[in-house]
Amino acid sequence: MITANLFSSVEFYVIAITVAILIFGFIFKPSTRGRAHSYTYAADIMPLETGDDSNGHRVVIEAGETGSLLICRKGAVLPDDAQGYFAIDVVGDRLTVTEKTSSSAANRPTTVCDVAVSLSCLKPIKYYLRYEAPGSGLWGVATIVNTAGFTTEIKLQY
Repeated sequence: MITANLFSSVEFYVIAITVAILIFGFIFKPSTRGRAHSYTYAADIMPLETGDDSNGHRVVIEAGETGSLLICRKGAVLPDDAQGYFAIDVVGDRLTVTEKTSSSAANRPTTVCDVAVSLSCLKPIKYYLRYEAPGSGLWGVATIVNTAGFTTEIKLQY
């Protein structure tokens, strides 16, 4: 008796139609993310600026006049003959920057230096940035705006 009353009530059909609309919406909703792009940039490895005591835990980000974005990790410890590069992944407004080096620092003389890259592949929009340095186990996140004059710093953590 209760079952017969349930299927004949207006509330049941309102709930059933609402659930059906929600399921259709989730199934046929177009992706809100943009296309994925991957880039590889060679890193500029420069001597450490005097007076910088960040121990490799600081990343400075500056947006240039031409739409480029300069990313510089201050005080990175690298082997003397290391070459670096950055793997850049852009998916919509999500930006992942991964710092990589060509050699390991195990049992080799090391130098403290700045590692920088200038990105020219970005649009002038707001990005959610994730910076990773897997060789040292450091990472950090920030929100950046790629417009002229924008600067920020990220404090990297383990």
